[in-house]
Amino acid sequence: MKEAFESKIAAYAKGDIDDQVSLFQIVDCIERAFNVSDEAQLRKLTDDFIKSALSAGFKAGEFSKEDYVFRVFDDQTPERISSLIAKEWDAIGRKPTLGEIVWFGLPGYEYPVK
Repeated sequence: MKEAFESKIAAYAKGDIDDQVSLFQIVDCIERAFNVSDEAQLRKLTDDFIKSALSAGFKAGEFSKEDYVFRVFDDQTPERISSLIAKEWDAIGRKPTLGEIVWFGLPGYEYPVK
């Protein structure tokens, strides 16, 4: 499973995706790749993937509602981002949809800080 995560992170990092990736896209990819139907397992796999992605240089953030500029959170520690996602996921009570909770910027890009 670690190899599957690493290959997906590498594909994202190479630019085989857009400049930013929504949590929804990650959840959907994990759900399909691992044929996950149990939400607790889906959340665990998503958390593992996100921690690996952050360790590989991805940056968590969100788009400003005023000017739609992607800005990263000032605290990028995997524990902080994992906690934020868990709290927000609990609050909505379902899998996130496109644009909800958090986005991830690619490694190597300079993004403004929120």
